[in-house]
Amino acid sequence: GCAINDLADRKFDPEVERTRTRPLASGRLKPIEALAVFIVLSLLAFALVLQLNRLTIVLSLVGFALAAVYPFVKRVSHFPQVVLGMAFGWGSVMAWSSVRSEVSIVALLIFLGNIFWSTAYDTIYALMDKEDDLKIGVKSTAIFFGDNVFKALAALYFLMCAALGAAGIIEGLGLVYLAGLSVCLALFLGVVGMVK
Repeated sequence: GCAINDLADRKFDPEVERTRTRPLASGRLKPIEALAVFIVLSLLAFALVLQLNRLTIVLSLVGFALAAVYPFVKRVSHFPQVVLGMAFGWGSVMAWSSVRSEVSIVALLIFLGNIFWSTAYDTIYALMDKEDDLKIGVKSTAIFFGDNVFKALAALYFLMCAALGAAGIIEGLGLVYLAGLSVCLALFLGVVGMVK
């Protein structure tokens, strides 16, 4: 995912303060080398997934598609952070299916929680790039949320905890789990306050 992201963004990254020293953006790595890294890592990952059940193998194709599509979303939508969350969170669905040979509501709630979490933290990254992104025409949730970005971050962290809380309740994880989740929420909201 990182290899294809840097390959797709090799023309944008030199224009963004945070990313201009990446290997492709700085010219230390050639596009063909990055493509080779992407192909080799994808094949290695697929070789690992082939050792799992059929459902997980099929689900891995969705994961591959999400990782490959993610870098291009910022060109057409303000929600690349959501697609990133889907790409990263899909691993939780695959992990669940590899152990239980099914996809249950709990796995989908964990996936949903991961989408909210990834969208929040990547929006914080996007805040660092906002001025550069506006100049080069890249879209992000940081731009979309505008002046309401900190309210949106708090809401995303609440939604993450709600999804993970529901998953924990369904699985019967009890008060210790919910208390830990509450501590996590407080810490995440503290991060929002610090970024603000």
